Amino acid sequence: MHYLKSFVMTLSLFVLTVPVIQAGDVEDINSMVKKKVAVIFDLLGKQDIEKNERNEKIVGELNEIMDFQLAAYLSLGKHWKKISKTQKKEFVETFQQYINNYIVEKIDLYTNQKIDIGDSKIVKKGRAELEIGILSGGETLQVNFKLRKNKKKEWRVYDVDIEGVSLITTFRSQFSGVLKNSSFEELLEKLKNPTEQS
Repeated sequence: MHYLKSFVMTLSLFVLTVPVIQAGDVEDINSMVKKKVAVIFDLLGKQDIEKNERNEKIVGELNEIMDFQLAAYLSLGKHWKKISKTQKKEFVETFQQYINNYIVEKIDLYTNQKIDIGDSKIVKKGRAELEIGILSGGETLQVNFKLRKNKKKEWRVYDVDIEGVSLITTFRSQFSGVLKNSSFEELLEKLKNPTEQS
């Protein structure tokens, strides 16, 4: 189960793959999400392209549709208001690169796990959720993708719940713990060089 959860946490980061959707109905979200997930899994299974090229394409899919600004803001929590505009910009960029690096490191955890995509639902105006089941070795983990429609009327994924545990909440707890005893600059350094940290 530990291995599967590790894989799902990684999968959740690069299957935040909901493209720009102008229409707001559930049917459109379902259709586009399923198509996009198929693209990601097709890339994961490709053996005829160089590994770095494949990884770059997968990360590119993520960067096109993930709301890094909102995810970074929510991850930093109350500390967001304490930093300058310049620091906020640097944090968003660093947070995005941190996720990208994590994805590249963990992509090889994928070994043809089965994915069961449920129906999306509108939870309130401008907010939607999509449930996905990840099946591997007789075990199933429930993953809930959270979407928000931005000011441009585009649907973007900003958080993922794995078995009821939010990735954003997890990040916020980790970052807050660092900032209790360290400076904002030290947090940035930890994100830029996670393997060098104890």
